[in-house]
Amino acid sequence: QSCNGCLMTFDLSSLKKCSKCKMVRYCSAECQKNHWNRCHREDCRILCQARNSARHDDLGSLPENKGDRVFALMNRGIRYMHKGDYMNAERDFRMLVEKEQFYPVGVLSNLGSVLIAQGRAKEAIPYLKRACDQEPLESRQEWKVSYTTLANAYKIIGDRDSA
Repeated sequence: QSCNGCLMTFDLSSLKKCSKCKMVRYCSAECQKNHWNRCHREDCRILCQARNSARHDDLGSLPENKGDRVFALMNRGIRYMHKGDYMNAERDFRMLVEKEQFYPVGVLSNLGSVLIAQGRAKEAIPYLKRACDQEPLESRQEWKVSYTTLANAYKIIGDRDSA
């Protein structure tokens, strides 16, 4: 796990969570203060709003601004995914794709991954194909992960030729 302030890697047990949003971690009070002043002050408000939303499928309880809402749903979905809560992760990623019409490689790939984790590989394939058809915006690594996940989905359903 890396510190959100300095981005250095540390043992998870040595990092402290932000006391408000509980979604970012820091190696020291100095890193937390610097990150707060640099960008986390606004992000924290958005993440808290997403975290405290009463219903996961209710966009009305999320930030009104589309950019903030997308940021909140993406972060919350990733948090659920890391906790192994694939149903709630799926709900947030589906909201991004279906309600927000937001289709970057990472969202589509994450949605495919949580569907596979729930034993629904066949349902994951169209999302993973769409992720692979896009030119990666952030990193080529995300794109490569989508291809690997797609190949695994085909193997799971027994389609070795497509894998």
